[in-house]
Amino acid sequence: MYIDNNIITTNNIDINYPSILQNTKKNIIKVYIWSVYYDECLLFFKHIIDLLQDSYKIIIVNEHNNCDIIFTNHFKTNINININKKIIYWSGESFPNTILNNNKPYIELDSFINKNSSTSIYMPFIISSAYWKKNIRQLNNTKSKFMAFCVSNPRAQERIYFFNRFCELLPDKCIEALGKVYGNYKSKHRCINGFHTNYQTIEEYSNYKFILAAENKIKEGYVTEKIINAFASGSVPIYWGCSKTVKSIFNKNAFIDINDFNSIDECINYVNNISDEQYNMILKEPVLNNASILNIVNNNNEFIYEKHPYWKNIKNILIKFIET
Repeated sequence: MYIDNNIITTNNIDINYPSILQNTKKNIIKVYIWSVYYDECLLFFKHIIDLLQDSYKIIIVNEHNNCDIIFTNHFKTNINININKKIIYWSGESFPNTILNNNKPYIELDSFINKNSSTSIYMPFIISSAYWKKNIRQLNNTKSKFMAFCVSNPRAQERIYFFNRFCELLPDKCIEALGKVYGNYKSKHRCINGFHTNYQTIEEYSNYKFILAAENKIKEGYVTEKIINAFASGSVPIYWGCSKTVKSIFNKNAFIDINDFNSIDECINYVNNISDEQYNMILKEPVLNNASILNIVNNNNEFIYEKHPYWKNIKNILIKFIET
């Protein structure tokens, strides 16, 4: 992947933009990323670039008038741009993007199963994670604290209720809220700096036995960074979201699913009574299912997309879109 003005080269080669145009025999596709969350979009879009590298040289450009395709999400910048281009919409949220009517071909890459759109393609948000590697568990620290909870959206009431119940039923445990939201327990609030993509977040998580990794809602296909960040920290995720989806991606024995219990109180009682032996057994479980769409990384942390039919299908769709 090459980015205009030498922002990034994934081949570890310092190559300037003009020489790319002159020396490649592949078709050049210039893409402009239109989003406030540029870095996060880049992590996601890298997989599209890698998927298509045999056929195209895709270059990220900083000028929208000079692009072939606009890649955007919900959080667009407030600059006026030329939208008379093909557009790839990425919804990292649990709801679809607003489609701009410019009469050009477009693709919707939704982070959930969108049954209301004939043009929607499912690509889970979790593929934008920097911790999607052969060894997802990055840290193996001694756990001095019990559970962490880190969210900033106060509107998702279910997960706030779960946090409150853990605090109510386990008052002697070290439970902390690391984001902006702390429910009824300001005394347990210790807001950390950074963003969910920062390594600092999983470093903080690594001090806790458990991470309460709850989505903002249950929606089929919708799995965000929350569970993979918990895995990366070397902690055990306590997950709430779409059980069908998360268990199709992750090994059900490697995390605790709140939906497997009749109530949150029953789940809390189970968590509280896990022995050290049981806890260590959970940590030894493989993170991914064998059939997971994420299970395509080799020992050199290279993505072998051909291993899974899902990625082959995505590649064919993208090529058709580009050639249309």
